[in-house]
Amino acid sequence: MKVLSAQQIREADAFTIVNEPIASIDLMERASNAFVDQFQLIFKSKSKVYIFAGTGNNGGDALAIARILSELKWECDCYVVGNLEKGSNDFKINLSRLDKVQPIHSARDFPELLEGEIVIDGMFGSGLSRPLEGLSVQLIEYLNNTKTIKVSIDIASGLFADKSSTEGAIAFQPNHTFSFQLPKLVFFLPENEKLVGKFHVLPIGLDESFIEEQETAFHFLESKDVSGLIPLRKRFTHKKEVGSLRIIGGSKGMIGAVVLATKAAIQAGVGLVDVCVPSCGLDVMQLAVPEAMVLPDEEDALISSIAPFAGAMVIGPGMSTQPEAVLALEKLLQRIDQPIVLDADAINIVARNPELVSLLPKESILTPHPGEFKRLAGDSQQFG
Repeated sequence: MKVLSAQQIREADAFTIVNEPIASIDLMERASNAFVDQFQLIFKSKSKVYIFAGTGNNGGDALAIARILSELKWECDCYVVGNLEKGSNDFKINLSRLDKVQPIHSARDFPELLEGEIVIDGMFGSGLSRPLEGLSVQLIEYLNNTKTIKVSIDIASGLFADKSSTEGAIAFQPNHTFSFQLPKLVFFLPENEKLVGKFHVLPIGLDESFIEEQETAFHFLESKDVSGLIPLRKRFTHKKEVGSLRIIGGSKGMIGAVVLATKAAIQAGVGLVDVCVPSCGLDVMQLAVPEAMVLPDEEDALISSIAPFAGAMVIGPGMSTQPEAVLALEKLLQRIDQPIVLDADAINIVARNPELVSLLPKESILTPHPGEFKRLAGDSQQFG
């Protein structure tokens, strides 16, 4: 699934409106119905719902959702923040379709919210370009501090779609975000965990051909994308028919990393697993994972050489970044042209020796945690 920018999504909206064709208010209605369908899948009991709308199109979605939920016998109170007269056209249309809204002019207008009630946030959408201020901040801080269940329409109010929020900026903290058509890039940034909750992607019928033509560096991998790559096993499958793997790593005091990687490989179903560890790790590996074949290095405390291998290779867990390990990895990269998996210290070695990047075989896989990624690519704020 592609992850597009807010601008690209707006262009997809506009293209769909012109080429389906469909009126923008009808597209909003379609999105709002998709939201309500998902909402009712998650929330079975009809708790009281409080909906907070802004005056832009995200607020228009909120008003439509309030109307649809009310028609489905949910008890809904709808509040609007902002000048109703300056609302978008689609906001005003949905405002006219709703029996009652309660404007918020000051903190005195905030409703009392009880634990277990549901708050739907539709104040600001993906077009937000600057931090919130004033009454909106007061309201969001108030809502965040309640013990309600919180849901955001498309994106949490106060959160930018394509970049990290300004440090100290206030944003709504949902338990769920219902994102229309595609996920937003910021959903995948760890600092935004509290500002996204669990996200759900809701198809709303934007033009697929237009989306397919959009260029992006970001994609969201789903189960359906990889399920076809995993073959079904026959009843009498032999271990040599389901792949072989060599894991290289470990150093004195860090053999556990290789133990965990080996157990994971066997649990995942690799037919044959052998492990290259320093000699100090031989007994540990034989006792911890007897299914694996252990190939001890000549050195006792660290990896000093890595031989090419015809099967898959994982290199790095617990390997250390000592000069001998660096040289062993460099010599291997000079001799192979098959994809490999680099983990942990193999990534740290490449980060410290960037000239090795050009030696990495095409389609190799790197598995960094945030600290390793920062060493390899730099601080993420440089890209925000």
